Amino acid sequence: MNSLGIANGTDLKRWLEEDLVKRFGKAGRFYYKIARAQDDRPVNPNRIRKSVGAEKTFEHDLDDFALMKAELAAIARKLKERLDVKNTSGRTITLKVRYSNFQLATRSHTLPYATNDESQILCLAQELLFSTVNLSEQKVRLLGISVSNLDGTDREIPVYEQLSLKLGTNG
Repeated sequence: MNSLGIANGTDLKRWLEEDLVKRFGKAGRFYYKIARAQDDRPVNPNRIRKSVGAEKTFEHDLDDFALMKAELAAIARKLKERLDVKNTSGRTITLKVRYSNFQLATRSHTLPYATNDESQILCLAQELLFSTVNLSEQKVRLLGISVSNLDGTDREIPVYEQLSLKLGTNG
C-alpha cells in the first residue's frame, strides 16, 4: 500500500471503491468500507477474556532502568487492581516494550500455576525488562504488562442488558 501512497486511513479514503477492488480484489471492497467506518460484521460482546493488562506511554522516552523499574511497579499495581476486579489470575506474564523508533518487543514467562500476586508479576516483568532492553541502542516509549492463560474464574461469558433510549418531545 505504501507504494500506492496509502499510509493511513485518510489516504485510503481518497480512493474510489472500484479502483481499490481492481488493485486488491475482494479485499478492496473491505478497505473502502472500513476507511468510512462501515463494518457489517457482527459484534460479539460475549467473548471469553484471554488476558488482562495495563500499559503506559511516556511523554518523554525513558533511558534509565531505575525509572523503568518504578514505572513497571505502577503498571503492576494497576494490573493487580484489574485482576482483582475481574476476579482472575493467570500463568503467563508478558512484558511489552515499545521503543522510541516504534519497534515493539514482547517477552513472556509462563509459570506452572496461576498468579495475581503483584510482587511476583513485577519481579517477572523486571527480569524480562533486563533481558530485553538494551539502552545503548534505543530509548523506551511504552511499557506494559499483561497476564494471560487465565485460570477461568472470570472467563464465564458476561451478561449484558440492552438499555433503551426514550425519546421525548420538547414542551
